[in-house]
Amino acid sequence: MNAIITDALRKYATENHCDIVEPCTESKGYAYFHLDYTGRARYTGHPHIIKISPTGKVHRVLDFDEIYWAFKYALQQRAGNLSE
Repeated sequence: MNAIITDALRKYATENHCDIVEPCTESKGYAYFHLDYTGRARYTGHPHIIKISPTGKVHRVLDFDEIYWAFKYALQQRAGNLSE
């Protein structure tokens, strides 16, 4: 992960009070991340997924198919980390 994406992710997570950040996957130049909150309730019930372009522009993913496509990779990485 390059410095531009790392800085954009850190800034977005801080501004939105996200406590947990998990990488999901990369596709078409975008890096996908799952964000979660430990201190407040989830309002939508859907995972909070963002994608960051190579130039550092952050987009909130709102398409359900894209949300759950990216979230699937976050769950796979989480399961892989637990087995190590």
